[in-house]
Amino acid sequence: MLDWFKSNLQTSLFETLNGSLPNLNNKSLILILDSSVEKDFVEKNLLQIKGFLKRHFTDFEDIRLEITKNTKSKKILLNQKDKFLKLAKKNPMLEKMRKDLGLELEM
Repeated sequence: MLDWFKSNLQTSLFETLNGSLPNLNNKSLILILDSSVEKDFVEKNLLQIKGFLKRHFTDFEDIRLEITKNTKSKKILLNQKDKFLKLAKKNPMLEKMRKDLGLELEM
């Protein structure tokens, strides 16, 4: 499933699910996620995930999402501002060019 999301340019969904720990319980899949942000993102894409699983597994019934109790969680880039800031750290000329052009980052 992860390969399919990656090859179909669903990179945010791929990155989110790639770090989760799936468990099977009878005919349900339990995804253990790092944060409520990840949970909200996966909930928004549940139809797509369930559709894939139902096409490939005839006995699949449902997905349950849980948040891990780990205090150390990874940060996932979910918006354009975060992506730009990460790239600007690697290449400071991007920030200079943004300022020179008078552009603002969207929140």
